[in-house]
Amino acid sequence: MSRLHRRIGLLPDRGACRHPDGAARLAASALRTFADDVDQHLTQGACPAASRPPRLLVPAASPPETWR
Repeated sequence: MSRLHRRIGLLPDRGACRHPDGAARLAASALRTFADDVDQHLTQGACPAASRPPRLLVPAASPPETWR
């Protein structure tokens, strides 16, 4: 986790646009918000729900329309 936090800190102000900044903020926010869950997964492995089928089926994506 410490390596991930260090790498997130390297992203801001690296791109020509602000996309890397936003990605770094999103990742840092998710790690702060779900810190307990991340720690649990790192120490205890995947939760029991990981081996169950999904509760909500997501339909397959339609093929993209061809360019006209």
